[in-house]
Amino acid sequence: MPRLHTLAAAGALLATASLASCAAAPPPPVAPVVAPAPPPPDPAAHFHVLMINGGGNPDINFQPHLLHLRALQGTLLASGIHADHISVFAGDGDDPAPDLVSREPQPESDFWMLHDTRVERPLETPRHFESSVIPDVRLHAATKDGLKKWFDDEAHVLQPGDTLLLYVTDHGNRSGPDPLTNTIQLWGKDQLSVTELRDLIHELSPGVRVVSLMSQCFSGGFAALSTTSATEPRVCGYFSSTADRPAYGCFPENVGKERVGHSFHFIQALTSSRHMADAHAEVLADDDTPDVPLRSSDVFLDDLLHTKAVEHSVRVEAFADEILGATWRDQAAWQGERAQVDRIAGAFGLKPPQSLADLEAQYGELNALARRLDTSGKAWKAALSDATGDNLQGFLAANPTWNERVSDAALKTLPGDSARGLTTSLLSELVPWTHKDKGDRLDTLEHRGELATEASYRTEVRIAATLRLRAVLMSLAGRAYLDRDGTPAQRADYAALRACEDVTLPGSPPAAAASDEASTPFASLPSIADDEKLEHDVHPAWIGIGFSAIRDDVRKERGLPDGTSMVTGVVPGSPAKDAGLVPGDLILGPPGKPFTARNQVRAWTMLSLADQPETLEVARGKKHVEIAIVPRPYPSELPAVVAGGPDVGAHAPPLNLRAYKGVNVNLADGTPHLLLFWATWCKPCKASLPEVLAFERAHHTQVVAITDEPKATLDAFFKTWKQPFPKTVAIDDMRAAFVAYGIQGTPGFALIDGKGIVRVRATGYSNPPGLAIDGWKWNGK
Repeated sequence: MPRLHTLAAAGALLATASLASCAAAPPPPVAPVVAPAPPPPDPAAHFHVLMINGGGNPDINFQPHLLHLRALQGTLLASGIHADHISVFAGDGDDPAPDLVSREPQPESDFWMLHDTRVERPLETPRHFESSVIPDVRLHAATKDGLKKWFDDEAHVLQPGDTLLLYVTDHGNRSGPDPLTNTIQLWGKDQLSVTELRDLIHELSPGVRVVSLMSQCFSGGFAALSTTSATEPRVCGYFSSTADRPAYGCFPENVGKERVGHSFHFIQALTSSRHMADAHAEVLADDDTPDVPLRSSDVFLDDLLHTKAVEHSVRVEAFADEILGATWRDQAAWQGERAQVDRIAGAFGLKPPQSLADLEAQYGELNALARRLDTSGKAWKAALSDATGDNLQGFLAANPTWNERVSDAALKTLPGDSARGLTTSLLSELVPWTHKDKGDRLDTLEHRGELATEASYRTEVRIAATLRLRAVLMSLAGRAYLDRDGTPAQRADYAALRACEDVTLPGSPPAAAASDEASTPFASLPSIADDEKLEHDVHPAWIGIGFSAIRDDVRKERGLPDGTSMVTGVVPGSPAKDAGLVPGDLILGPPGKPFTARNQVRAWTMLSLADQPETLEVARGKKHVEIAIVPRPYPSELPAVVAGGPDVGAHAPPLNLRAYKGVNVNLADGTPHLLLFWATWCKPCKASLPEVLAFERAHHTQVVAITDEPKATLDAFFKTWKQPFPKTVAIDDMRAAFVAYGIQGTPGFALIDGKGIVRVRATGYSNPPGLAIDGWKWNGK
């Protein structure tokens, strides 16, 4: 029997090993020796990671970038990727010098009352500079040379079948329409363009897969790196935005925030699912910023549809919609895509589009709303800036004990830990004084500005959502086109890109953490109808003037109200033009209620009801007149203010100036004059002086230097000015000459001939071309 035969053979073999034990019982059989099975392959061994945060310099290298690096590193390590396979290039690397900035939120809710005042900067929460650190990780300096060396070294490490995850959280730049010139901001002045990164990647072996995850501005330009060639590394990626759009960090609402934007949402989703394609799908619906996430395969299909649309001489949207019309009829085949469109649209309060034409209509309506809200927000901010500066000045005048405490000298030497106490003390007195002296005017300006700004940002988020939906619909149309009419090569290229993008991290997804704050969906947005009503409610009124304040000493000398403004220009066809306001008019305020704050005419106008008549008291020459005016809604695009002034060939307006140096000016004395409108702080004015004086000598033309600055300012200027200067200097206290000659910037020039006729009128100076006077050419001497 086989069993007995086996045992006898075993006993015979063992007998030679037990010579003196023949009387003992036979030993048990010995099991055959079996080689151990080889361990299963370690997928993490084929996964390598390069993470980059260039930062630029400490002032703009924001802390959230470092937090993104830490979060992704934690996710990668938790998935089993080897720590020595993760390389991090961040800021200045392991240099202990600070290369990163952060700032705590402003703790005082009323701090807005100090915005745009001279005390705002010294009293705001200080910026903290620190060195980039990731525990147990050596950081490399994010320079072009450092990255080149890394790719040179890794070219000998990465083998066919390996995956390189290339992650960028950084600033991105765009220098023109060609996406190949888009760049990643590295440390210092270094920047890495699309073509330069392509050259670095091409050092790797064919068969290496490079998958990008990029969250910088204009990152979509790096989709141009994508390739599926067998003779070079396979490259694909996921991007935070299109090649021509900024990412979330470029919006002021998000600067310095830690838990917003593409990187945050993508890493959060990747941590949960371990699958990059699933993470991308989540981000499309969950990222509540103006990012427009996309991937290489989306760009491939978009380019394909554009090419076919050109061949058919139609717009790409029309070409894609023709395909979508047939595609949607097969509901069963595209049920998942329909659900994705519905989910994205629902998350942002949009109507689920059936076509790109539907989407374009929503996009256009949202863009118009965004322009109106942006205009309103900026207008309210300008009005508030006027009001807060004047309000602080009034408070200090009424409470002189505060002048020394918030003087420039005191604030310059204020210890950092004392700023919060000083701010709290100042606001505790400023806020009640403001409400008593100004009522709710400042609160109204601030509140309306905030409402408009918040709604403007929400609208930008919705616009981004329409662009996300566009990418989804274009990809759907592109896939349907490939199924119907695509060539084998096109289908193979698309399939290869999707395979490249199909990255799953090693390990199993972690169990969901019910208490994880980051997993909470973002708050629902108000409906678009609600934001449109809000825009109507906060939209300011407008009368269409340019204006300037009157100097305090001049205003007091002439007994004008504190808030008097001079009209410097009028918009044609505006309410001001219809009412008869002209440059040079002094607006005093409503009859019996003179303006009390600098530039108050702006806030008064904006707070007026559109299409409701108002009355303003105006000083015109020696007369006071009442002007009836009907404000209109603030235009989305402000038309140009016409400053007026004489045409070339017209008689020169008379001058009413106060002499500072030289003789009084008489334009009717039979000699030519060159009027130079200037200011002590104006660099182009000073640059023009050599040519102006050369013209004066060559043409025997008296130069009259006219400024609106007070005598004390001129005295201080001429104490230090040692270069040649026109001999005649005059002060235009009321800016009447500036207005009469239509001068709205410095330097301004007006050449008057001996008959009192204007021959030249110009603003601005550079050399070349120099003074724009016919027949005049300066040799530089």
